[in-house]
Amino acid sequence: MELTLDKNKEVSIEKIDSKEEVATKNEKNSKAGFYDKYLDTLTNFFGFARVFTYIPTILILYTMANSNQYSLLTWCLWIFANAFTAAKVFKLNGFKYDSLVIANMANTLMCLVTVAFIVYYQLV
Repeated sequence: MELTLDKNKEVSIEKIDSKEEVATKNEKNSKAGFYDKYLDTLTNFFGFARVFTYIPTILILYTMANSNQYSLLTWCLWIFANAFTAAKVFKLNGFKYDSLVIANMANTLMCLVTVAFIVYYQLV
């Protein structure tokens, strides 16, 4: 511990970390950095991979020209989920685009395309 006395006769005591405490903090920061790095990488990978998973559904809708087996409500819910996730991440990033915002915007777009096919074939 370190004891200091200032001009106003106030005493402050600061705890000085021991070498073991500093090492523990550094180890925790290192593990957190490793975790954050791979969490970000995997989140981005699966966010963008998900964009391509809509293609088979869109192709089936197009080739079959029938959308009776698809729930419009479900697809609309996914549009809002993706759009609001993108908006929230955009806000948390200080209103800056990053890969997670773009991935969610791309997923929103793919859901919109799917909904357009569903609506078109239900009206035709």
